[in-house]
Amino acid sequence: MQKILVVFVCVLVAAGIMPHAAVQAQAESYNRYNDGIIAVEYPNTWQASPFGDFLNRGVVIAPASIPIDFAGGEPNILESTPLTQAIMGDSPIFVVWLTPLGEVEGTPREVMEEMFAQYNVLRTEKAGPLNLPNANGVEAIGTMDINGTLIGAHGAVLMGQGRFIFAIGLATQSAFEENRAVLANMIASLELVDTAHLPTPLPVNVPSDVEFSMLNGSGFAMLQPSAWQPEAIETFDGSLTLFCTPPAEPTQPYNRDLAAIDGFLATGIWSELPSAELVGCVVARTVAGVITVPIALLDTDGNPAQTVLQRVLTSGVVTKIEQTRLVNVNGHVGAEMLAVVSGISPVETAPYGLYSVVVEHEGWLVIFAASSPLADFAANEPIFRTMAYSLTPQNLPDYTAYSAGSGMILSYGAEIDRVLVADTPDEWQFYGAAGDLVGIAVTSTEFDAVLELTDVGGNYLADNDDYTDSNPYIMYTLPADGYYIIRVSAYSMGTGGNYHISLQVPEVIVN
Repeated sequence: MQKILVVFVCVLVAAGIMPHAAVQAQAESYNRYNDGIIAVEYPNTWQASPFGDFLNRGVVIAPASIPIDFAGGEPNILESTPLTQAIMGDSPIFVVWLTPLGEVEGTPREVMEEMFAQYNVLRTEKAGPLNLPNANGVEAIGTMDINGTLIGAHGAVLMGQGRFIFAIGLATQSAFEENRAVLANMIASLELVDTAHLPTPLPVNVPSDVEFSMLNGSGFAMLQPSAWQPEAIETFDGSLTLFCTPPAEPTQPYNRDLAAIDGFLATGIWSELPSAELVGCVVARTVAGVITVPIALLDTDGNPAQTVLQRVLTSGVVTKIEQTRLVNVNGHVGAEMLAVVSGISPVETAPYGLYSVVVEHEGWLVIFAASSPLADFAANEPIFRTMAYSLTPQNLPDYTAYSAGSGMILSYGAEIDRVLVADTPDEWQFYGAAGDLVGIAVTSTEFDAVLELTDVGGNYLADNDDYTDSNPYIMYTLPADGYYIIRVSAYSMGTGGNYHISLQVPEVIVN
């Protein structure tokens, strides 16, 4: 919480005061800042400079006479002399900052009240609810005494799209009065993704001798170099398709189960997967791939596409971040990353270039990732971008019913230990195909466990109490492709404790 508050108030710290001409309140026309997540209108005589990463991101907007340029990283506003000089010299500053809900405690009103208490707010002339597209919260106009200087502020704290949104306009009291209408218009124009316009498509300079053809994969379509050799791999209800530039050496088979895919996306470290299946395709060659995965299988803090790439950035394999931004992926907002990585396979320590784009679509993530040895990466990057920007999600299964559930995730082969809270059943969810013979087992020495199997609609399929002693077991042939719920409860009221659950690897029933 302290970090969030500092971002907005530290610009008020008096350091090296220099006068600036006050900006007039009436703007003849407005520009529109839009990075695919944040959209806001601002006077055409002002400038915007974004900062931050995928999860914690923002933009500083100030008159064009103020030298602000925070591209490539988050600014330390506390030490940004031009900003403090601007405010104390009668020039207004407008800041927007977004952060995941989990990083801030409390409601928007509680957060606003905490800010009032922490900083010297002398007078509040307006405080009330604020409803914007995809975000709701509170706004306030007040006056603060910062080192003897009266500062006017128009701020808002909102929640929406899995994020906390902070926006504030600041200026000395005289300059604030002159720019009151402009700052109010900027706050009122704030929009978040789903209502913001798509980023402008970016040009790609592809060598003229590279020809492309359309590839239709499971869950997506995409351009690929005609000379590249695709290898399709089906995984649970998603797909992974790899492309290796010729000459391609023989690759190991790719048979990934749900647990391995989920583990890869959760850690962002490729070497977490069995090395034998990666070395043949990754080491000393160029490779690109697409994977589709249901968002409900991932813990994404409400920002699925950005969270997946953020995990890669913080996984330990990234040695240099070249670029993170939002891009237009064939009509979808995509989170794009360009980085240098090392240690992407257990036997290869040389640096690689890594390019990735993640698109969210109807409850799914469609992830494009490509890498090549660093020496070859500059030549391959425009090819990677052409492939990624043509990516089109299509024919993805309906995931609405499953993603609406609140249960924990199981995959075939899972073995998990957990504590059952008394009088509070646990629900586990898994995906299965028609004909799969599943074995579900629960063991506990602390309570008499009961098992029940239903479909996602809650329709009864099977149950068991005492298969062996007080431990239940269900063996059941799934009737259709889809998602299923396993309920674990205690036979006696007021009991619970440690238990072990397993979902056995299925066998296909052959008629």
